[in-house]
Amino acid sequence: MSEKTKIAIMFVGQIRINGLYNNYADDNYILESIQKYLLNDKFIQTFDYDVFISTDNIDIDKCNLFFGEKLKNINIYEKEWFYNPISREIKSYQYFYNKHMTINFNGYRNYVQALHEMYRVYCAYNMVIDNETKNNKSYDMIIKIRLDSRLMQDLYELILFFIENNKKILLEHDHFIMVNKDYKELFDFINFFGTYQNIIDNTDSIFDYLFPPWTIEINSYNSLYFFCPERQIIEYIRYLLHKNKGTCRNDLVTITYPSYTILYRGNNSYGYSNYNNNDVFIPYHNFEIIKEKFRSDTTKLNIDITI
Repeated sequence: MSEKTKIAIMFVGQIRINGLYNNYADDNYILESIQKYLLNDKFIQTFDYDVFISTDNIDIDKCNLFFGEKLKNINIYEKEWFYNPISREIKSYQYFYNKHMTINFNGYRNYVQALHEMYRVYCAYNMVIDNETKNNKSYDMIIKIRLDSRLMQDLYELILFFIENNKKILLEHDHFIMVNKDYKELFDFINFFGTYQNIIDNTDSIFDYLFPPWTIEINSYNSLYFFCPERQIIEYIRYLLHKNKGTCRNDLVTITYPSYTILYRGNNSYGYSNYNNNDVFIPYHNFEIIKEKFRSDTTKLNIDITI
């Protein structure tokens, strides 16, 4: 019998309305969606998985009850606290803030507020690496999901398809990300945020590939997009592809939001204004459309990756 694929699941971000919040117990939509669409019987029987959480506030007992022995570590980043102490050196949020604020923004918009989410991802990623080192365990892939998002359809077939087609990175914006082990450094992005400072070229195929159509004329939006997280992480993905001798057409798939996740938007509603707790959520793309996207992406572009 073949060895199970090892998966690290990182739940990251503000706890907000998630039922694991220690002062909130009325909304279990998010937890129910995790049980239904991720941690269901098919997934549990097929994969060897562990869970890591980085957030601002959480009920430890609820976490242990919900995830059981699969919960390996929790980080409350504002308190620089770890449920299980880790051996790796973790730089403070203040370190990254101070570093970012030394950038000469030259009149371009400063997205320093995005550092909070990036720092939580950074902490979760380091908990994963720490667990690998301590337990002599190498994860085959890492899944990152925001704590304030509801899942909309089953991830099991998508994960299998990702593995079987030897894809390396899958993105649904920053809300839901999957990478294989060769690209786990994607979650170390905070160390590169703000370092890409070349003028954006709207003829660059990687932007045409990743930005939705309404942002393609990106030259006229340089003041807005120059330092934005989306642009910066696309440049970092380009770097990782180059480092691993990969290409967009072979290794990368993007999914239109909201297809697998839908974010909490406040006032007991999810997604956009026409969504609420009682609505039947219809994914923008179902799995059959995603499968076609996987197949078409293998021949869509042949990009020469340059730095």
